[in-house]
This record gives sequence, C-alpha cells and structure tokens, in this order.
Amino acid sequence: MKVIGNRQYPDSYDAVMRKSKLNELLQAQLKAEFDYHLYEFLEEKFDPEYLYNTYLQNSLPKGVNIPGKLFTAADALAGDWNHKGWAKVVTAARTHIKGLIELNALERMYKSEEFLAYHKAQGGTMDTPANMPADEGENDKKAPPVIRAAKQLRIQNVELLRKYIAALNKFGPPTIRPVAEKMLRAEKSKLKVDTLNEFLYEGGFAKRMKGPEAEPLQAQTPEIKLNKKALQVCGFQNLKGDKPLDRIRAFILAMHRKDKTTAEVIFGKIMKDEPLNSLLNGDKLIDIFKRMQKRKAFETIQ
Repeated sequence: MKVIGNRQYPDSYDAVMRKSKLNELLQAQLKAEFDYHLYEFLEEKFDPEYLYNTYLQNSLPKGVNIPGKLFTAADALAGDWNHKGWAKVVTAARTHIKGLIELNALERMYKSEEFLAYHKAQGGTMDTPANMPADEGENDKKAPPVIRAAKQLRIQNVELLRKYIAALNKFGPPTIRPVAEKMLRAEKSKLKVDTLNEFLYEGGFAKRMKGPEAEPLQAQTPEIKLNKKALQVCGFQNLKGDKPLDRIRAFILAMHRKDKTTAEVIFGKIMKDEPLNSLLNGDKLIDIFKRMQKRKAFETIQ
C-alpha cells in the first residue's frame, strides 16, 4: 500500500485500474509522459497477431520496453498466430510493463498536483496519524477472474466461459475440446482451442492438469549461444548489438522446430540489416542452417 498523509492508496497497476478516479489519473500521467501506449498494450484484447505487429517489436512506434528474450520469443512465434506459446509471451510482457508503470509513472502520479488535489478533496491531509484509516476504496471487490478473462478475450458470454473453465479444470483439454470449439465459433473468435487454453493457464484463470499436458510450452526452450566468428564465416556480417543476434537466435530456434514460415519471416528481418552484397543472398534457408551447424556457429544449452 502507498501511504500518503492520512490515507492509503494501492501501489499495483491492477488495483489502481479498479478505482475509477485513480485509473483516470494514471492514464493522464502516462499521456503526459508519452507512454500511453503502455496502457493500451495492457488493455488490448488477446490477439497475438495484432499485439506483435503493434507492440512486440522494438522498432515499432508503439513498441514496448521488454527484455530482449521476450522479443526473441515473439519473433520466433511470428506467423504462427495460434501457437500456444503466445500466451506465455504476452503474459510475461504485460507483467514486465505493469512493473515498470508501478515503479515510474504510478509513483510520479502520486506526486502530481492533480492527484494531491484529489487527495485533499477526499479529506486527505499530509499528516500521517497513528491509526491509519482504511484504504481508499478498500471495499471495492476485485473483479472475479472469469470477468477479467472474458474482458481480455473479448468473450461476451461470461457464464459459458465460467462453465468452460470449470470443465477444463475437472476434465482436461481433450475431453471438452468440442465445447471450446463451439464457444469460439459462437463468439466469432479467431483463437484456436490450444491458444485459448494456454491463455487461461498462463493468466491463472485455469489450473493445469498433472501429466505431460501440464508442462508449460516454452519451459524447455533452449538457450542459444552464438559464435560470432563462425557466423561471419557463414555469411552474417551485421553482428553488432543485441537486436541482430536475437534475430539470429530466433531464426535458429524456428529452423530447429522446422517452422519454415516463422524462419522465413525472421530471416527477412535479418536480411534488411545485412549489406546489399551479403553472402547470404540467394541461399536457401536450409543450406544456411546446415552451414551454421557445420561451422558450429551456435550451440544450444538446455
């Protein structure tokens, strides 16, 4: 909790969003700092293709500030918009952005003239009494998980989603797959069943069943260590900075998974930063990958 004078206020993004006036003040703060796209990213519906093309590339106007490994993971999944791994990537990215907002914009909001005026209007003072009153809006109940899930998924039939989550927890994905397919068709959603389930698991809305199906999809993603000298021998010339190296890792991962579509998308981005006379021009992706393997341009560490 954030103690300001004789009152307490929430110090987490989610809690602030549940209080209309603080929500309004935080949005205003983000706009003033030219970071309103962070709020938009957090409140957008779960649509991997749109989120990737709008926020999850650091070269985009609205690109969000997340760790390089998340950009790499997003690049590796690009093109396969119904891959279950998107739930983990989006959840991790949103968690990171919420943390940044809590450390920066939210702290500055609580020091702003607009907030202090609101604080005073609510009977707040700058003196801290021995016995603190209840949190501002403490009695506001947190929205039920199914409501929050429905909001992010843009599912209108909340009761049907609630019943589906209950059945998912009880019977597991294979048994109730037809129920999910019917619900998604009724909602005219582009999501696939596996993507829906992974979103529910990663968001804490449903519980994974024990056994092989319970394993997080990306938990076994290997770490890829690159050999720059060998990469140069293979034809890669732009190896400065994290961005080109992260893309090469994503390309390797896609080729390792035999995901040709994703590999082509990522390799296209690699080539945009390579010189026009690049030695990679005209080579087939499989030949480039085999050359990288032969020259030991990379190694994977589980």
